[in-house]
Amino acid sequence: AVVSTQSTWALFPQPRSLVQFIDLVRCHKICLESSCMTSPSTMTGDVRVLNILFNKVISVFWTADNWATKMNTMCEYIPGSSDGITEKFRFHLQTAGLAEGSRVHLCIRYETGDQEFWDNNGGENYVFRVAEKTEDHSLLEEYFLS
Repeated sequence: AVVSTQSTWALFPQPRSLVQFIDLVRCHKICLESSCMTSPSTMTGDVRVLNILFNKVISVFWTADNWATKMNTMCEYIPGSSDGITEKFRFHLQTAGLAEGSRVHLCIRYETGDQEFWDNNGGENYVFRVAEKTEDHSLLEEYFLS
């Protein structure tokens, strides 16, 4: 049987892989670290922020229709992720029902005290393309069912 699921493909290099990643966090106070599909309809991302104050709110603003509408998803702190200077937060975006070929744009906001910082990939937004991922399970079924 052929099984089709939806996936998103990042149209940018994962920031964590950049040599200057920690410098980006220190300079901009916030930076997307990495993102991937963790289920057929869930995109998960990690965000690294400079630990300025204890109280902070990290949220992802995203759209699949070029900002005609937007969603706001809160990030959750990842316990044990503090290195004394930075902390990591995680978000989960539900991507079920997005049209193949559409693009998801996102940017991230960091609020702490009376300060606000944004990560929008240098003004380009983080962009993902929605694609159908097809897997042919017929060989596996043949092996296990015969």
